[in-house]
Amino acid sequence: MLISVDFDSTIFVDGYPFVGDPLPGAIDTINRWYNNGHTITINTCREDVYAESAILALEEHGCKYSFFNQNDPLRTAKYGYDPRKIGSDIVIDDRCIWFLLNGVDWRVIDEMVDDYIKLKDKP
Repeated sequence: MLISVDFDSTIFVDGYPFVGDPLPGAIDTINRWYNNGHTITINTCREDVYAESAILALEEHGCKYSFFNQNDPLRTAKYGYDPRKIGSDIVIDDRCIWFLLNGVDWRVIDEMVDDYIKLKDKP
């Protein structure tokens, strides 16, 4: 499963242009997904030095991921092009209407993603 995760206000408390503290459970959950073989793409509007500070924060906190602001090359090869939009099976972003109404809670996100993966794995 390819999971795209926003950076500010989703993995880390929004402190743009700085990086805030990690949200409780975010990095542990992302690392578990990564360790279970899922492809993790960090998706953010940050560019240049601000993207570099995000990458440094991810590394400092031990957050595992496959790609940063980049589509999975296997997916772009499959479809024959690399669009601007990050392709994924699941998108986790604080601007999603559900999170705007309910807040970003990584225990809930983890349960929702696990439930979705179980549904997708059923024959």
